[in-house]
Amino acid sequence: MSTVYLNEVVNKFCYFDENENMIDITEKCPVKLYILFKTMFPTKNVFPERIHQAEDIYYILIEKLLTSGSRFEPYPISNDVADNLISAFNKIFLREISTTVGVEFTNVSYI
Repeated sequence: MSTVYLNEVVNKFCYFDENENMIDITEKCPVKLYILFKTMFPTKNVFPERIHQAEDIYYILIEKLLTSGSRFEPYPISNDVADNLISAFNKIFLREISTTVGVEFTNVSYI
């Protein structure tokens, strides 16, 4: 299991392989989905240290965003809904990267 590292300044994602080489995986990440979440929740950490299991509807919404490229219109939502969306986003984001890169990623950290 590995960690994905994010440089927010340039929106670059990478990880360190078993030889401690930094591997850029930005092109293999759903970066548009990440940017959408940063836009939707500018005051929230979209990659919190702990995420919880969200209800199925949140995963369905995130999958729809991922596959359709849709956007949410700005709309005030409760912190509970935001936290559930962020949890679902994290699990789907990590699943997509893990599948594409072939390495199991468990979290995202900032560098």
